[in-house]
Amino acid sequence: MHTSRNFNRMAGEYELAQRQPLRVALMTAGNPDLGQDPAQTLLGVRNRLTPVASLGDASRVVRRFIVEHQVGGGNWVGGQVLDGCGQQVACVSYNGRVWLPARGAVPQPVSQT
Repeated sequence: MHTSRNFNRMAGEYELAQRQPLRVALMTAGNPDLGQDPAQTLLGVRNRLTPVASLGDASRVVRRFIVEHQVGGGNWVGGQVLDGCGQQVACVSYNGRVWLPARGAVPQPVSQT
């Protein structure tokens, strides 16, 4: 599900503040480097899509989720930001930075499993 290679432009102030109906994926998976099953979520942490009002809001929600659940970088598989049609429009990395699609990239629907 993670397609960060297509997201190579950092969002600026305008893009971060623009209000729009979005959802951000808050998702974890086991880290095989720690002997965890990558097909399973972290124990006690439910994967979900959360409504957000802007890309800046998505960044704040992601960082709050990571801190609240003590998610390590090797366990973070979320951050996909979806528009109302389920198209991925941005990606929030572990550090909260928001990435926009590469210029000329074709939007792809994202599996919500």
